[in-house]
Amino acid sequence: MKVAITGANGLFGHALVQVIGASHHVLPMTRADADLTRLTDLRRVLLAARPDALIHTAGAPDPDKCERNPEYAFQTNVVATRNVVDVA
Repeated sequence: MKVAITGANGLFGHALVQVIGASHHVLPMTRADADLTRLTDLRRVLLAARPDALIHTAGAPDPDKCERNPEYAFQTNVVATRNVVDVA
């Protein structure tokens, strides 16, 4: 099974890559692979890879940064998640 994991550089995403990668082919997705807030970037990567499953762990985990910059929080946590759902 081919599994795409967003947020592969984050703590949770990195751990999932290690665990799931032991028994499945993993496509670890980082910001360098696709900007999740840009639907066209995400669509290009996922349609080319055609994963069987997609695990979305990317997000902005720092509540202080999110409070200081609500637009960043919205783009990273809401728009990116909506794009992942739309492409999936």
